[in-house]
Amino acid sequence: QDGGPHTEVSVYSAENPDQVPILEIRLWSRDGKPVPDIGYEVFWQTDDGPSVTNSLVNVEGWSRGGMIAGSRVHRVRIRPTGYSAPQTVQVNQFMQLGRIVRVDVLVLAAAVVSGVVLDESGAPVAKAKLAAFHSVRSAVDSEQRPAADTFGDTDEEGRFRLGGFPPGPFVLEAVTEQRVTVWRVTGTLTEGQEVSGVEI
Repeated sequence: QDGGPHTEVSVYSAENPDQVPILEIRLWSRDGKPVPDIGYEVFWQTDDGPSVTNSLVNVEGWSRGGMIAGSRVHRVRIRPTGYSAPQTVQVNQFMQLGRIVRVDVLVLAAAVVSGVVLDESGAPVAKAKLAAFHSVRSAVDSEQRPAADTFGDTDEEGRFRLGGFPPGPFVLEAVTEQRVTVWRVTGTLTEGQEVSGVEI
C-alpha cells in the first residue's frame, strides 16, 4: 500500500498469530542508506480516543515497537533536523494480533535559509527570535494562522541559519522586544536547496 510519494506501507504476518501487533519504522536516504537518530510521532486511536507516541529511530535507521491490538495507526510524522526535512506519512492501518506494519520512508534533504536580521537603521539585531512556516503567505496571514514549524535565533551579529525546511512554500519572520518584522521572507524551496543572503 502506498503511503505517499516517498513512502511504502507494508503489512506482514508475524510467526506467532497471537503476537502483539508491531509497528516498524525505517528511514532511508536517496542513496539507499539508513538515516539514523531522527525522532518521529505516531498518531493512533483506540475506542478510548486519540493518542500520540514519540520515539526515535536507532543508529541503524529503524525502530520497532508494540501497539495495542485493535488500535488504528493514522499517520507518522518524521521530525525535521538541520539536514532532513519533516514529513507526514499517512498509514491508516488497524493493528491486529500477529500483524507487523512496516513503514519505509525516503527522508528528503532539508532546504536551508540563512541571512541576517536588521533594524530600521540597517544595524544587525542580535538574539532575534525567528519563526518559519512551511505554508503559503496567505495561510500565515489568515485568521486561522498555523503554528510555526521551525524556530531559531540570530547570533550576536544578527546572523541566522535555519534548516529543516521541506520542499514547498515557506514564510520566515523575526521578532525582538519592541520590534516586529515589516518585510517577511516568502517563497518556494526545492529539496536540499540553500538560500543565503536573506535580509529580514
